[in-house]
Amino acid sequence: SPDARFIAITRQDGGTADIWIIDSQENRDWRLTRDAADDMNPVWSQPTGDRVAFTTFRKGNADIYVTNANGLGQDAPLIDSPADEFVEDWSKDGRFIAFKLVKDGFEDIYIQALTRDGKPDGKPAAVVEGRYHKDEPQFSYDGKWLAYTSDESGTYEVYVISLPDRLQKFKVS
Repeated sequence: SPDARFIAITRQDGGTADIWIIDSQENRDWRLTRDAADDMNPVWSQPTGDRVAFTTFRKGNADIYVTNANGLGQDAPLIDSPADEFVEDWSKDGRFIAFKLVKDGFEDIYIQALTRDGKPDGKPAAVVEGRYHKDEPQFSYDGKWLAYTSDESGTYEVYVISLPDRLQKFKVS
């Protein structure tokens, strides 16, 4: 969590994966999701940490849902389409989610703008697309860059790309 007190994890329990929260100060944990489908890859909302986004297979494909970190209320779809979407990061200012979208056998990197209350604002925007592997998108602290790994050069390297314009891209590894 942004305050470093809580840790969100994916835990396999009884054949399905769910999101669990660990309280590092009180040495206790609790199950955050309880759906029969796999829920995985939790990402804390920023800057407040009051919500957790996660990837779920509730409709048969991978979608991105969000739930309250305190366990109250219902899980809600954030990015829900027939394609497979996998959540990766939430920008520190809370304005964007980075995710991978499976297209043509490859996972492309997209961002979704969010409203102040955490709802999608417009359509997702492609950041990195192509017929090569890309993974691990992470926002810079100031939100002006997105770092990711890619094998577009023939070997895995780390790149950064400017946001939101995507006009500057550098290999940094």
